Amino acid sequence: DSTRVKGLPAPDRGTIQNSRSEFNGNIEYGDSFDKGGIAVQGGNFATIRNNFVSSNGNVNLATDTEDAAIALVKCHDATVDQNYVVNSSRNAISSSYEPESYGHKIIRNVIHTWNLEGAVSTQNTAAIYISPFGNTPNSGRFRVHNNTIYSNQSGVYLVGIQVNIPYTSDFLNNTSIKNNLIYLKGNNHRGTRGLRINKNRFVASVINNNNVYVEGATPRSYHYVDTDFFTKIEMFR
Repeated sequence: DSTRVKGLPAPDRGTIQNSRSEFNGNIEYGDSFDKGGIAVQGGNFATIRNNFVSSNGNVNLATDTEDAAIALVKCHDATVDQNYVVNSSRNAISSSYEPESYGHKIIRNVIHTWNLEGAVSTQNTAAIYISPFGNTPNSGRFRVHNNTIYSNQSGVYLVGIQVNIPYTSDFLNNTSIKNNLIYLKGNNHRGTRGLRINKNRFVASVINNNNVYVEGATPRSYHYVDTDFFTKIEMFR
């Protein structure tokens, strides 16, 4: 529908909805989208809605953050809404770490089982992975709301929501992570976390009303590297 988003150039109006993407493997060696599923590169303001994305991926030792069932690469202000993502090879939904990657809305998705390859890097082990780039007003602007995340895998390194603030970015700007339900059942991997954030550097951002539970031999629902959030952010209800 060319009138859906007015005032934008034609390449920036893409919509992917009501589709099925299943059993896509390694397309070619070195392809950043070699996990299959749905990927958007350079398509700003894209909408990915009501899709069924299942059993995508093939064993590959690469550590690209693009390795996801739904990958947002070098684009901004995408909406990922009401998708069902199951049995993802690595990440389920991820935003790449680049200056063009910001402003995504990841809302109302259901994610069940990810990191089937057993990766050990936080770039590749998350149901939802976001990472701000640089130190500009666009370093973030993410909305991660009302997602349901579940896994019953044991012994696999899993992260429900991974917020990675790299050394090149001093802050996460104007971002909200709220009203998400994360339940990791029976997982005994010592690195597993429901919600992981690696720096206590926020500008106009909020993280609250998330219901997070990790059930296992060494359960930890949250992990903040070298930070203390307990008096700063309302985390769990």
